Amino acid sequence: MNLLKHWKIILSLSAIFTAGMVAGGSLTLAWAKNQQLERTSVDFYTEATMNRLVKELQLTPAQAQKIQPVIADTGTEMNGLYRDTLQRVWTLIDASSNKIEEHLDEKQKGRFKSYLAEVRKKFNARMSQGTAG
Repeated sequence: MNLLKHWKIILSLSAIFTAGMVAGGSLTLAWAKNQQLERTSVDFYTEATMNRLVKELQLTPAQAQKIQPVIADTGTEMNGLYRDTLQRVWTLIDASSNKIEEHLDEKQKGRFKSYLAEVRKKFNARMSQGTAG
């Protein structure tokens, strides 16, 4: 019964707590997405791999200097494979989209095309952020 007398305070505190959860969750997701994009860059791959090899294998500076270009080339090749794979994925998506459109009416086709355009736009924006390195 005592709790009912203070319902405004309880409701206010609950609202503040919920707003904090939403804000914190949003910030955490944005940070995690940024970290993922940074970790996919060739520069990050090269630096992280070299640091690990130097530490684990106790490489001399001369060894590290000779190995670093090999690691950088591997990162560049991996990036190319990633881009090739993405191109194949979009080819598959386009093919399946054409098959899906066969089953849609004209209004649905328009909405579907808008949906696909938005997906591509968001994806391309993410990719342009992640390939800066």
